[in-house]
Amino acid sequence: MTVTPATVALTEARQSLWLDYLSRDFVTSGGLQRAVAEQQVVGVTSNPAIFAQALQHSDTYRGSSSDFANIGVDQRILAAAIIDAKLACAALSEVYEASQYRDGYVSLELDPHLAADTAATVSQAIMVWQQVAMPNLMIKVPATPAGVHAIAELIGMGINVNATLIFSVVRYREVLQAYFAGLETARAKGLELARIRSVASVFVSRFDTAVAAVESVPRDFAIRVGVANAICCYEIWQQHLATARATELLQAGAAPQRLLWASTGVKDASLPPTHYAVQLAIADTVNTLPPATLDALSELDANTVQPPVFDFAASKQVLDRLATYDIDYTELTAALEAQGLQQFLAAWQTLRDLV
Repeated sequence: MTVTPATVALTEARQSLWLDYLSRDFVTSGGLQRAVAEQQVVGVTSNPAIFAQALQHSDTYRGSSSDFANIGVDQRILAAAIIDAKLACAALSEVYEASQYRDGYVSLELDPHLAADTAATVSQAIMVWQQVAMPNLMIKVPATPAGVHAIAELIGMGINVNATLIFSVVRYREVLQAYFAGLETARAKGLELARIRSVASVFVSRFDTAVAAVESVPRDFAIRVGVANAICCYEIWQQHLATARATELLQAGAAPQRLLWASTGVKDASLPPTHYAVQLAIADTVNTLPPATLDALSELDANTVQPPVFDFAASKQVLDRLATYDIDYTELTAALEAQGLQQFLAAWQTLRDLV
């Protein structure tokens, strides 16, 4: 009997599978097209760490570095990343059109040094958007306080945005409101709302890793926190989608901003590789998967993946229970955001050394 892979079941259940990996060789060798055809991949995400990995393991970029000899090092990094993004956008253009702009996106990160500067973020995002010049590009903007303002501005200009590094439910609400505000600006300008798309990337496994590092926390509790936080964000998404503000925008042709589950590769080696992917098999969301997690999901029987039964009260109780271990939710999420930015800054420095 032929076994249907879990990736097929998730796609049929209206969850979009994106690949959290991008390199020039992967695209030009046909690897991305194979992932689309064989593993139901309909989008790509990248970040400075992934790009640094690509540069470290390929001679392709060395051959083109002389093309950018007369510009600064940060500009060289962006120029190389823009080439990769254009190639990947072209490879996913059929997915983009066939899905009526729902999928087929390539998410490209900006210079993380700009995360606290709204104006600089917007300026660089416009530059990257214009140079890639593909409608299925998404600009990744860290959802810092400055980033939230940038998200609203960019959406208002008709630029697709992946709001990233979201850890707290409070920040997620702010991102949703920024998306709505941007759509209202775009509508006032007469832009076509149906072509403006956004995802909100909520990080999952990093939450559990941070909680597990507290000595007093039992392991069986620590591995539940990230998913509980994600489910609480999903409840907020449902609530906001039912508001009069959202209804008016949807009736005007706008698409909902979708939740994207990020950091869904396991950090705890004792967990199955699909631990998070299976628990977050939620319709009308996106899951961006590292290659190893995607491969494991492709080998998993579809019958093992069931739509979750939501218990929002139980998820809130999990988050409330953090206090019993002297973990302050607000402080934890702020620390995770800062840590995520620091990791991207370190990766950017690696990129500077490589180019």
